[in-house]
Amino acid sequence: MSVTSFRSRKPISIVVFLLVFSFLTIGCAENEKTTEVTQPGELLEKNIDKRNGEFNATFSTLDTNHTPKTITFSLNKNAWNLLEKDKLYSLHYVFKHQSKKYSLKEISFSNVTLEDFRETVEEY
Repeated sequence: MSVTSFRSRKPISIVVFLLVFSFLTIGCAENEKTTEVTQPGELLEKNIDKRNGEFNATFSTLDTNHTPKTITFSLNKNAWNLLEKDKLYSLHYVFKHQSKKYSLKEISFSNVTLEDFRETVEEY
């Protein structure tokens, strides 16, 4: 009788384990670390994605370790039309660490120079 009761509990314990594990996985994914960044970026390329019609712009900038990297953002058509190649822009974006995704919050179209960024760094 004890052997039969053990066998009937085994599938239940597996189901309970799977449910608990799935909630832990979902909970960890929701607490994804994000970083908000404001830094200069030079426009390298802009294009329209043929599959979904998104207006994309690729910028050259630096990561947190000051190594060069490129970031591609999807923009609305009006902002995309205002971009000029090889010009420096102030990028304000959010980086989601686990998914390695960037989401642009704001872009400055004013005349931006590296000196502007050096001055703001010195002020803090």
